[in-house]
Amino acid sequence: MAMFYFGLSEVLSSKYPTQALLSDEKFLTSGNVFTRFGIQLIALIGYRTRYYFAWKFSEGAIILSGIGFNGIDKDSGEYKWDRVEVIDVPNFDFAQSLRQASAAWNKTTNYWLKRYTYDRIPPPLNLYFTFLVSAFWHGFYPGYYMFFMSIAVGTAVHRKIRRNVRPWFLAEDGKSPGKYKGVYDLLSFVLTHCTLMYFIISFAMLSWEASIRVFRSQYFIGNTGLSFHYFERRGLTGFFMPVLYFHRTHTGRCVVHCAFFGHHPTAEENRFGEKDPVRAKFLVGPGFGGPEFFSRHTYCRVLLLWSTARRLIYDRIR
Repeated sequence: MAMFYFGLSEVLSSKYPTQALLSDEKFLTSGNVFTRFGIQLIALIGYRTRYYFAWKFSEGAIILSGIGFNGIDKDSGEYKWDRVEVIDVPNFDFAQSLRQASAAWNKTTNYWLKRYTYDRIPPPLNLYFTFLVSAFWHGFYPGYYMFFMSIAVGTAVHRKIRRNVRPWFLAEDGKSPGKYKGVYDLLSFVLTHCTLMYFIISFAMLSWEASIRVFRSQYFIGNTGLSFHYFERRGLTGFFMPVLYFHRTHTGRCVVHCAFFGHHPTAEENRFGEKDPVRAKFLVGPGFGGPEFFSRHTYCRVLLLWSTARRLIYDRIR
């Protein structure tokens, strides 16, 4: 498997060199944000498979030395050679949470961090200090700290989402998978890997300037979305999110108005009115300008669509 990952890394890295590609101003300003992010995902496959190669190669050396022997399987009677496993590729590539992805990556170092940092600091600070120590362990490049602290915040947010959303997709006993559990698993997979592949840019680029340049080309979608959900978790969304007012003029044109920060809409304000089904208010954030900005900026259009769907779901549940 090590040689397979080596070949895959060489093929993809020669076609899509991560650092060179994401340092190219022409690439960062061409096409739309979704196309660029798709190419970025392909480039990052080549970037991370070099780690797969190195760790699988080291595992092979450990097995050849005999250190990897882990006894005999009682059922099959076969020898086990998995005493030392550095990377669990399937669990990382198909992870449904940042916690699962982190646990599958560089497992030996994770064990050390868990034993000497995570278990010795009371929650919730243990999560953030563990990722901070991991960044320090890697070195002093700003990109390391940007990446690991973002993933720490992302892990906290994903925990909240999983705790609140996952029960909707379980059976009445709260344990068995429900009818649409597969939908939840798929969405969790997409969210986890989009989060990872967005923030890992700072790990790959290393410098603050290069990382910010790439994030800016993607309108800081991941940074803003993660910050928004983190502050929502803290109960601060009313301050960080404006309210958008939608209404249709006599000519049939839909107009958007942005209210002040700090407004806390009531349950009735967040619903479609019976008399005026077109008019509604949604929490969207953070706001960077008036209606004209929202109408022309790709990022805000995407955020507006997500927030609208999100508010409708919340109202449906409520």
